[in-house]
Amino acid sequence: IILDDSPDYCTIFNLLNGGDVPDECPKMRGSVTKPKTIAFSKLVNFEYNSALLTSESLVTLGELLKVLKHEKMAQKTIQIQGHTDRKGSHNYNLLLSRKRAEAVKDYFVSHGVAASRLETDGFSFDRLYDPDHPFDSINRRAEFANLSG
Repeated sequence: IILDDSPDYCTIFNLLNGGDVPDECPKMRGSVTKPKTIAFSKLVNFEYNSALLTSESLVTLGELLKVLKHEKMAQKTIQIQGHTDRKGSHNYNLLLSRKRAEAVKDYFVSHGVAASRLETDGFSFDRLYDPDHPFDSINRRAEFANLSG
C-alpha cells in the first residue's frame, strides 16, 4: 500500500489482519500496490542524511500505532524497512536506512508496542520508490511488511 492517494487505514488493517476491521477508522490517504506490504513513502519520511522523524511522519506513525495496538493485531509481527535516496555510497546509505528503521521502531516501542513484534532492516537505495528520480526525497522512507501472514 502506498499511502498517497485513497483508501483509509481500515484497508491497511484489513491487509495486516486478514479481514477484521476496527470499530473506528480515521481516514488516511493511500492506494493498494501489493498485498501485505505498506509503504509510507510520502508520509513516513526523513530529511536528507538523517534518521530523525519529521513532524508529518509522526502524524502517520500515530495512525499506524492505532492499528498496531488494536487487540486483533496483538500477535502480529511487523518488519520495518528503511530506505534512502541514491545520494552517497551504498554502505553509508545501508547504515542510514537501518537507522531510519530503528527510529521508527523506537517510536512504536516508546508508545507501547512490544519490541518483540517489530523487526527492522535497511535496504540503502536498492529499492528506490521512484527509480526514474533516484535522488528525489520520496525515496527516503520507511515501509512496513506483515511477517505474520
